[in-house]
Amino acid sequence: MAMRRWVEWLVSKVSRDTMSGQFIAEIDGLRFIAIFSVILFHLNWFITSKTGRSQDADFFTEILSHGHIGVQLFFVISGFVIALPFAKGHLLNTRRPNLRQYFFRRLTRLEPPYIVNLIIRFALLPLATADTYSDLFPHLFASMGYLHNIIYGSMSTINFVA
Repeated sequence: MAMRRWVEWLVSKVSRDTMSGQFIAEIDGLRFIAIFSVILFHLNWFITSKTGRSQDADFFTEILSHGHIGVQLFFVISGFVIALPFAKGHLLNTRRPNLRQYFFRRLTRLEPPYIVNLIIRFALLPLATADTYSDLFPHLFASMGYLHNIIYGSMSTINFVA
């Protein structure tokens, strides 16, 4: 029973409020296309690398090899969604978002999953690589502070995407 309450609490914290009138179904459709194309891109890469098949072996693999464009599409969608409340306030001469609340909401929504991801990867990396926890520890904190590239001059050792 406690597990169920915990799961319900967690779902309530990570769920999006779509009742505010800001929900745009077409944007969610584009998000699906962006995410699915990246998944298919990675699947195509995995299959072609394991089978030795060429990325341009046929029309299907050729199309899937361009799925990385979904990342750029996702960035465009994110920029649109982030700018929407500011554009609405400006164009309709209505109340604009409070910047402090706006950035606090972004921080509390984006940072926890980022930090959890880093901690999980930090915990698992020594099991899959020759790295040790003591070697990775400084990289963990540099990555948490978005300073890894500045401090080490390279991508994050913990999560290179970050």
